[in-house]
Amino acid sequence: MQRVIHEYKNKSRVFSMIEALYSYISDTEYMFESEDTLWLDSSFTKLDQILDSKLVQYRKPLIKDFHFPKVDYKFSRKKEITVCLSGGKDSAAAAFYYVQKGYKVHLYHATGVNKAYGDEKKAAQAIADYLGCDLYIDYIKLAGTHQFIEHPLKNYIIANGALHYSLYHNYRPVLCFGNFNKSVLDMNEFDICGGDCIEMWDAYKEIVQNVIPEFDMLIPLETNADTFELLSNDWKLFTMSVSCMSPYRFRAHWKHRAEQKYRVRLFDNRCGVCWKCCLEAMWLMDNDKMEYDEVFYLHCCDILERTIYRERGYPAEDFQSVWDNYMWYPIEQSKAFEALKNRHIKGGFH
Repeated sequence: MQRVIHEYKNKSRVFSMIEALYSYISDTEYMFESEDTLWLDSSFTKLDQILDSKLVQYRKPLIKDFHFPKVDYKFSRKKEITVCLSGGKDSAAAAFYYVQKGYKVHLYHATGVNKAYGDEKKAAQAIADYLGCDLYIDYIKLAGTHQFIEHPLKNYIIANGALHYSLYHNYRPVLCFGNFNKSVLDMNEFDICGGDCIEMWDAYKEIVQNVIPEFDMLIPLETNADTFELLSNDWKLFTMSVSCMSPYRFRAHWKHRAEQKYRVRLFDNRCGVCWKCCLEAMWLMDNDKMEYDEVFYLHCCDILERTIYRERGYPAEDFQSVWDNYMWYPIEQSKAFEALKNRHIKGGFH
């Protein structure tokens, strides 16, 4: 069972309840005894319904009608937001978006929550310096293990930290993540990226607004297309970001190997072999931001196809479905379209 160890000052009980639920759904061995049944406020109803419908192992907690005191703050700035900055290109694009809109942008980076990406904190600091925003680096410790590829409440834990940070400094309680508002649960595997979906954020907003009425969650990016469009206006910011999924200790070696094998030049902080780097490289080649190489392009297609198999446990129906799963522009606009038209799915790991 995985639990959260995070210190807040003057925290509302709602933060504790979210963290308790995080541990509760991690508990596949039922270390929670029957007398330890979790009690939640009625504002958790929507989230409870999502978890009940999506989780194979889920013991419904007891939903009660508690009366939490409202958190009443007076905020001076109207255009103020705290962006949860992972160091990746999506959250960098979201921060860039609000800087361009004239907002006072605060950046919050949490360590200890994501899997070990050794250069994310460094990237977050570089992005903050470049955008001229203040950056707060928080440490959240997760103890134990859980059964999910990606815990569906992980983003809630990060949001809890960012929200407390905002209130503690008397910033307006408005948060932003680098997620997509067109991402929905029906189109995403729940134990892989369900926590990024808009329904999960709507449920979180309902919970927190019950205690902090002025709270809001803004998700300005609709799809990958918005990220690439924003960052194509500032390539320096793009190269500072880290969206690679490969372990940090292997990244430089794998980048060098991919460059040598395919005779391509990759941006820094990219490996050329994970699905994020490959999706990015395909877009860059299709838009003349990187020299086109068909062999490398088809290698990237293999990685996307293989990732679908690994996540779902079965291969995609055809390559058009692989493309539709990842890309936001028609396959006909691909420079490798002729090679992809009759491409057969290999299936499995290859």
